[in-house]
Amino acid sequence: MPDHRNRDRQKYCKRAICRKASKSASQAKWLNKPENKNYFQGPLNVQRVQVWRKQNPGYWKPKSSNKGIALQEDIAETLLRMQQSGQVIISKDRILKLIPPVNSSLNVPRDLKLEVVERNHIIDVLKKTAWRVSGEKGAANLLGLKPTTLQSRMKKMDITRPT
Repeated sequence: MPDHRNRDRQKYCKRAICRKASKSASQAKWLNKPENKNYFQGPLNVQRVQVWRKQNPGYWKPKSSNKGIALQEDIAETLLRMQQSGQVIISKDRILKLIPPVNSSLNVPRDLKLEVVERNHIIDVLKKTAWRVSGEKGAANLLGLKPTTLQSRMKKMDITRPT
């Protein structure tokens, strides 16, 4: 069901199955136009695709390079990656146990009421973003909120930047 605010313009809802149906309908509509009937056929298409492939080398190749890595990989590479990511190695025997770094703020006992948890989370995110509310690196973006929504919640919860 389309959004009630756009029912006169929107034919499909935002669910994945509706988006897929929308894309399919759009492609069928495009292919039914006379100028697009033979777009994917004939020597012109072959030439067009060859030119595009030369302009975009490696486009179709898989992006991830970690496919096909054996489980028994080089220990030096593993240790280097772990050191770069900040993981700690603890091992008394031949068994290796990986423990992520401990965040000291998680060990502090806190009130578990929803308002308190939400307020503390907003403050933590604001601290991580140097109290930047909006923008690409702002707290609102990290929280998945509009900047105005975050500002109104900050006002409601009496969250202010320390001086």
